[in-house]
Amino acid sequence: MAEQEAQERWNAESTEEQVVSESLVRRLFPYALAAVAVAASVWIGSLFVDRYFNLYIDDARIGADVITVASRVPGWIAELRVGATDVVRKGDLLVVLDSREADTKLAELEAQLKGTQEEWQQSQTRLEMAGEQISSRYQAYEYRLAAAKAIVAAAQSDLALAKSDFERIDALLKRGVVSRQEWEEDRARYQGAQIDLQRAQADVATANANLVEAAAERQQLELLAGEQILLLYREEQVRAALARARLDVEDHRLRSSVDAVIDRTFANEGEYVLPGQRLVMLHDRSEVWVESNVMETDLRYLQVGMPATVIVDAFPDEVFEGTIIRVGDVATSQFALLPNPNPSGNFTKISQRMPVRIALEQRDNKLRPGMMVEIKIAIDR
Repeated sequence: MAEQEAQERWNAESTEEQVVSESLVRRLFPYALAAVAVAASVWIGSLFVDRYFNLYIDDARIGADVITVASRVPGWIAELRVGATDVVRKGDLLVVLDSREADTKLAELEAQLKGTQEEWQQSQTRLEMAGEQISSRYQAYEYRLAAAKAIVAAAQSDLALAKSDFERIDALLKRGVVSRQEWEEDRARYQGAQIDLQRAQADVATANANLVEAAAERQQLELLAGEQILLLYREEQVRAALARARLDVEDHRLRSSVDAVIDRTFANEGEYVLPGQRLVMLHDRSEVWVESNVMETDLRYLQVGMPATVIVDAFPDEVFEGTIIRVGDVATSQFALLPNPNPSGNFTKISQRMPVRIALEQRDNKLRPGMMVEIKIAIDR
């Protein structure tokens, strides 16, 4: 009986507490609802303000200059010195092609160049020797000609004197003043002077002929000089071929043009490659940016030099600062593979996209091409 009374008393107290609680809830519910409405309004207002004064882009990716290394010459791959994720410096060897034939051609041309240079040196020696000999001979003939002309002058003087003496003694002989013997002696001297003059004149003619011959030999020097010019031209041709051969040898050794990381290789050692065939793909990790497409209606708010905040999906707790470095002048639709000329006349206006590039500063090589990012740009409406 006592237990039943206690149970009834406990039920009555519980009912009373429940009524009080429900009454309290009814009184506080409007306040709670108002508080939730205020919080929602504040959140929606802040979101509206944030969206109004900031431009958000959530479909952008990180980009970089991805370089494809290809061969300029055909050949077998002798060495593949890199693999994916390898870090290389500018000038490092990436791929080595079999260059035995090119090396042989290079050695042949180097030997040909040395032979041409030696031939030119021998020609120069012959030219110098011939020049000295011809110059000495020409000078000697000039001296002989001068001497022969002097002898002719002396012979002419002797002839004039002998002629005068002979004419004088011939007149005396007719008058019987001198003997026949004296007359014959003067006549013999006069005839000898004539012969001496003729001999001297012959020597002058001979000296002239020798001098002309020496002058002709001088023209041979010009021929030798012309041969030297031809040898110089031949040497230049060999040098040009040698430069091409060295370039060909260097083309068998593919090097990195920048400090980069290897993204992918497309061939293995022992494979035969053709000119233009890509072998290695790499990019410079220090030069990265974000490439995004902005609606044309937002383009008026953007300009080169504006700052931007970038959050990478791979590192959501980090914020990267960027700067707009390029705003495209052509909509992306202009590069579509399938253009839409709209021949039927039906038209649906769609906002076009304009490319925008944002430069980023690399941080511990975390930023990699292809990563998805979200961009926030403060704009002034």
